[in-house]
This record gives sequence, C-alpha cells and structure tokens, in this order.
Amino acid sequence: MCRDPPPLSSNVLFIFFLSFFILFFLFIHSFIHSLILLFQGHGDEAKQFEPRRVEALDGVPMQAAAGGDFHTLLLRRDGRVMAMGNNKDGQLGVPGALSVRVPTLVELEQRVVALAAGARHSLLLGAEGQVFACGSNSHGQAGQPLAQPHQPTFAPVPGLPGPARLLAAGRAHSAAVCAASSLLVWGSNENGQLSTGCSSPRTALPTALDTQPATHIDALCCGECHTLYVAQPGRKKENEEEEEEEEEEEEEEKRRGGGEGGGGRT
Repeated sequence: MCRDPPPLSSNVLFIFFLSFFILFFLFIHSFIHSLILLFQGHGDEAKQFEPRRVEALDGVPMQAAAGGDFHTLLLRRDGRVMAMGNNKDGQLGVPGALSVRVPTLVELEQRVVALAAGARHSLLLGAEGQVFACGSNSHGQAGQPLAQPHQPTFAPVPGLPGPARLLAAGRAHSAAVCAASSLLVWGSNENGQLSTGCSSPRTALPTALDTQPATHIDALCCGECHTLYVAQPGRKKENEEEEEEEEEEEEEEKRRGGGEGGGGRT
C-alpha cells in the first residue's frame, strides 16, 4: 500500500526560506561591492595588456609613483600617499588587509616628498627628512630588528645620522642619502649590494659607505640586487661648504674690523 509523503513541517520551511534569503542577500551584497570596486578603480585582478585609466584617481593630481612585485604606491601633490595591491607583508602600510584593490590613503602624520618600493617593502621620505618603512623585514630592509619579520605600518627607520634627501629600494635592500651626502644602506647583502665590505648577508642597521671626500650625490637607485648612485667629485659636501662659507664670513668681518681700526689712526 502506497502512502503519500508527510507534509513538510513549518520549521523545515522556515529554515529553507531563511537559508535562501541569506544566500540571496550575500550574493547581492557581493555583486554590489564588486560593482563599487570596479567603478572606483580597476577593482579586479584581471591582467591589463594596455594602459587603463584608474578611475578612482580622476581629479586627484599625482606627482610620483612606485611599484613593487605586487603593490603600488602613489604620491599625491598634496603630499599624501595612496597604496594598492598585495599587503601580505604589510607593504602598503594599511593594517588589517591582505590586499587592497583600489587606491587607499595611508595614514601618516607628515607630508611626503618621495617614495620607493622594493619587492615586498616600501619607503617614504617625509618633508622633514625622516625615512619611513613598512612591509617585509626578512633581511632588515624595513630597518627593524631582524627578529621582526614584518612591519605592518610605516615606522621611522632608526640609525640615520640626519635628514635624508634621497631614497631607493631594491628587492630586499634599501638606501638613503642624507643632507650631508652620506650614503647609507641596509637590508640584504647576499650579492654584495650594500658594498659594506662585510661578509654578513643582511643588516637592519643603516650603514654609511665611504663615497670618498668632496663628493656630492645627485641621484640614487637600486636594482634587484645592486645599488647605483651618481656623484659629482668636484663638488664639496654640503656641510663642508657651509663650514667654508662661515669661515670666509668670519675672516671678512675680521678684515673689516681691522680696516676700520686702521682708518682711525693719523
């Protein structure tokens, strides 16, 4: 004898419709979120075979950009920094996100004048000459103790002798030129890219290089495993020039004083 199936209970129907409603809501939310990302910027991970305007930056004046392995840094004309891309090692300086698909403002207390991107770390030069770093610190390239593998937010690089005016980032090493034209390097040295004369494969402490006296460094850049700088051997270091100018002024004052005294005699 065949029996009809028992009717579904109200509880089962309630759970079914509730589950359907939740799934539908999540789908709509995800779809709208994707559209927002798409209209704000690229908002996707699709390969770009031709230049494509980043719509999220329309109307935002830019002055510089830098790119790492999988992240991008942008410097606005107002001195603020925006970042996007992979953030697995904290290279964007945006805490709490593994990746950012649209340009996102980076929180920093002072205006930025220059930036550089390594493979998985980032460097910023503040308007007051302070160098900030974040991201991977596997070789000390972020300037933090070697026991600390990552730096999730931009932090000052300790050990610099004074305000910096140039900076550069290689794959896993960093370099900066201070106002006195001192070239300092830190990070990976596995291929001798730090040129410190030391066999240590890495260092987190900025180390000054001997660029010979009376040298002014005009440009600085880093490759994957090498470092380059352009220098003018005929130009004195800025601090030496200032000292010479002060000495000349003192001598001139002495001569004037002597001349006035001699003019008073008859």
